[in-house]
Amino acid sequence: MNRCLRKDCWLDQPRFGFSRCKEWAIAFGRSDTVMKSRYLLDTNILSDLVKYPQGRVAYKIQQVDEKAVCTSVVVVVELRFRTAKLDSEKLTNQVEAILRAMEVLPFEKPEDQQYAQHRLNSKKTGMLIRPNDLWIVAQSLTVNCVIVTANVREFKRVSGLRIENWLATD
Repeated sequence: MNRCLRKDCWLDQPRFGFSRCKEWAIAFGRSDTVMKSRYLLDTNILSDLVKYPQGRVAYKIQQVDEKAVCTSVVVVVELRFRTAKLDSEKLTNQVEAILRAMEVLPFEKPEDQQYAQHRLNSKKTGMLIRPNDLWIVAQSLTVNCVIVTANVREFKRVSGLRIENWLATD
């Protein structure tokens, strides 16, 4: 497979079926395959969607297209843990229905390398980021997604990360 012209770019991995890297796509005459932004939804955003199925998050998903939205396996684990603690069948069913309708990104290489690098950077700078959030950062950077979160303060510590808060009032 052709690699991107940027040596640190892993965005043209075959698991996606198309390149999310504009430089790669243009260089190899595949500019038609570049998708608009993809959005990785964080736990607090999906929790809001569970609580308000017709709310802001649902509206925004319709605006950007359902196919452009995904989440991380880390978020799935966090959601399932929270619902298990509450022991509510109704809540569990709501969460599972949302997760069935959404692409869940598994961990793959080089996300482990991204994680290690960002964990080291956060330790060096003294701006610590929670381990689960670091996994989400690594995944988002690797697959070139915008992180959608209400926890902007935590995520903005990572340079180069694209962040949106769909719960913020404009």
